[in-house]
Amino acid sequence: MTEVHKLAIIGDGQLGRMTAEVAIPMGHEVYALGSAGERSPAAMVGAQQVEGYVMNAADIRRFAEIVGKEGSVFTLDLEQVNADALAGLKAEGYRVEPSPTQLKVIQDKWEMKQQLRAAGVPVVPFMRLDNPGDYRAARNQFGAELMVKARFGSFDGRGNLHASTRDNWDDIVRHFTDKKTGELAGLYVEQFTPFDRELAVVGARGVDNQVGLYQPFETKHRLSICHTVTTPANINADISDQAINRFHEVLRLNRGLGVLAVEMFEYNGEIYVNEYARRVHNSGHVTQDAHETSQFKLHLQAILGLELGSTERKARAAAMINILGTYDNSLTEAMLSAQDYGDGNAWLHLYDKAPRAGEPRKIGHVNAIGNNVAEALASAQAIHDVFGDPYAVAA
Repeated sequence: MTEVHKLAIIGDGQLGRMTAEVAIPMGHEVYALGSAGERSPAAMVGAQQVEGYVMNAADIRRFAEIVGKEGSVFTLDLEQVNADALAGLKAEGYRVEPSPTQLKVIQDKWEMKQQLRAAGVPVVPFMRLDNPGDYRAARNQFGAELMVKARFGSFDGRGNLHASTRDNWDDIVRHFTDKKTGELAGLYVEQFTPFDRELAVVGARGVDNQVGLYQPFETKHRLSICHTVTTPANINADISDQAINRFHEVLRLNRGLGVLAVEMFEYNGEIYVNEYARRVHNSGHVTQDAHETSQFKLHLQAILGLELGSTERKARAAAMINILGTYDNSLTEAMLSAQDYGDGNAWLHLYDKAPRAGEPRKIGHVNAIGNNVAEALASAQAIHDVFGDPYAVAA
């Protein structure tokens, strides 16, 4: 494999930022394509910002020409990018990880669900949702409670609706119609499942079929946004084995190198896959401070053709809590006061992102370690509390 010294990230957000924070000390030039300007999260830590829209083929082409083909590898900050443009680069000999072909499946969650079901990976029952007849059929087949989901662009709580018997088809249309364009999103619907707990397994495939993975993380969400991640997960050996097996089942469906994060849940002693991502992931942020090799370094080792590092935890337990921001005059002051706040076992990671009016937005996270999960969570919570509780604003 040709030696790589340039890392090109499609996207300039916090995932690109945290990847750049690892890549630059390794001696790599880092470039980021995005529209956030010179104060983008990635640019603020040293990535060379290239202005452009990640869905625009011409901008991606211009970005590739700036970076160059020789000694470079292209990777992702997010899935919502122009996969066809990346496929074109790959066909020309650019190194692109993950596979643009697989990326197109991931971008359409309906296609992803079909892929998983066809491969025999356990998923909850689901069906396509295009019209009132489909909605009635879902009610008849799945019962009173449903999870309606957008096929494209849904993340961090966007694009999901827990529908009850009070919600009719008109309610669904209103919820999923774009207020700017008036277009109804492509939809599918799942049987609502009152799971026992949510889990995630994060790992990476490297060259020569190396696979490194972390033990399952336990995740908790609020408003469909990841709130906490803890390790070790409160599960028995059988559930842990099932979760790791599900990761390998999904990995077999995915070509290419780099991190894979599989979100799943436990229900009645069985593990079901919800969805997966072929990039560094929120559920793996805890690895920055709690594991021998962070998910960001593991991803880089994988796509650069290096030996994968140890994924062992450095402490008995660890926790991550996301920090969400809304427009609040006290926010900047809270950030500054939190910088030096903690007990020596907690680390604050801020993204240099401006809060977004009217909705909570991920602006940082706290990692902490401890002798047990409760202790780690308490250390992380002490810093998190400095920022207040935007969930209360959104509720």
